[in-house]
Amino acid sequence: MVGFTRFLAVFGVLAAPILGIGHAASTAAAQPGAGGAIAVSGYIASSTRLSADVQRLAIASVDGTFEVDVDGSATITGPSGEPMAPDALRAGLRAAVEGMVRADARVQAGDIAASAPPPTSASGEATVRGRVLATLAAGAETAGRDLAIVADGRSEIVVAVDAESGLVDADGRAIGFAALRAGQAVVLRTTSALTSTVRAVGGTAADAARPTRVRFEGALRARAELADGAERWIVGTVLVEADAATAAGVTASVGDHLIVEAVRDGDGTLGVASALVDVRTAETIELRGTVEAMADAEVTIDGLTLAIDDATAIEGSLVVGGQAEARAVIEADGSLRAETLFGRSSAEVTVAFEGTIDHVGLLGGAWEVDGVTVNVDLLATTITGIAPLPGLHAEVSGTLSADGSVDAELIHVTVDALDGLTVLEGTLTAVGGVPGTWTLRIVDALGAQVSVDLAVEAETIVDESAGAATVGAEAQVTAEAALDGALTARVIRIRPSVR
Repeated sequence: MVGFTRFLAVFGVLAAPILGIGHAASTAAAQPGAGGAIAVSGYIASSTRLSADVQRLAIASVDGTFEVDVDGSATITGPSGEPMAPDALRAGLRAAVEGMVRADARVQAGDIAASAPPPTSASGEATVRGRVLATLAAGAETAGRDLAIVADGRSEIVVAVDAESGLVDADGRAIGFAALRAGQAVVLRTTSALTSTVRAVGGTAADAARPTRVRFEGALRARAELADGAERWIVGTVLVEADAATAAGVTASVGDHLIVEAVRDGDGTLGVASALVDVRTAETIELRGTVEAMADAEVTIDGLTLAIDDATAIEGSLVVGGQAEARAVIEADGSLRAETLFGRSSAEVTVAFEGTIDHVGLLGGAWEVDGVTVNVDLLATTITGIAPLPGLHAEVSGTLSADGSVDAELIHVTVDALDGLTVLEGTLTAVGGVPGTWTLRIVDALGAQVSVDLAVEAETIVDESAGAATVGAEAQVTAEAALDGALTARVIRIRPSVR
């Protein structure tokens, strides 16, 4: 399930009833393609020759870093549609893979479309916010550049990092490429020309202040044993790992529909905290997801193909790309026969999630919360809590639109007490002493200009390498927010003046 499962992995939605839980581990039979078809899109983090005929790729994507095996049967095309050999798939290239999930939780490639990292659509500076998926040290495969693969919302971007990038950690200390690692939260100022890849020219990188918890659901596509009893699963399109104790407490076989709660740890890996098998009896399963394909006598939902016959009760509208709920009987040969099918549009899916505000739109419009586009209508959306600002915490509820965005009904804005870091951008309108109070003018959710007071202490780092900290200067401020909303500046970085 490419669309719906990917959405749930970000939004933390518990979208199906909990009908059972198991207490013993089971392992799928080792057979190629046991978990069905899958599409993986991301950047190649490494490329290793396993044998004369097999190349293994590690592809970093927002749903995990997948191991993809490529042999002579795969069809590989380059940026212009030209055929490519497996050993030409080098680190740093973007790869869109269609293949089959194997029982060892790897992907056997069928078709691969490779391309170079795309340049930005226009020259100039931009800001990239997200987390590091992988780092690629300079070498022949990366054209001699140090590269960071960053999850920018629900997509990936390759950013070149060099000695002039001027990166700092959360405390304002200068760091280099060697300090970057998977899982770190980054806010990067980047520059590019029309014909070049993106290059970092400033920004911060720091360990996540706390683990990120997510909930999602999908079909168990593969379940492979690792060392010490741990396991790697593919659920829907998401790659997760379960420790030995968790794995031993879950009875699930390939094809079962799982509701998973997971924690993203410091290196970006999703670790299973709990998994519930969504089954009504041993002979039936219930699932909810995206309709991926339809034929006269079958429908594919979340990678699972269900047979349809005259006894199948169908309600609503079943369309490819829409959402569907199904109850299916597991036949003796392992195939699935649909008893009931209910189709509905994506817009009817109610969701609730929480995360950090990345962007607040003017007069409502489009916000970004943890990389998710949130549509805000000032007449229809209720906004509670403190004034919404980038870096604050938001709890969002609403409906899922067909394009994957959320039409917000309620947004509650708070300071995340476990994190407390806020990033603000605006114009300095008052510059006091040190210690003292400075004032930053920003634009709030209603499009109004708001003045924010910042307590500046002796420990506050004021970076004036790009300009002087004077009234009228543009600044990016990393501040610590108290529970009452008071802000203490930790890093004040002056932006270059634009003339």
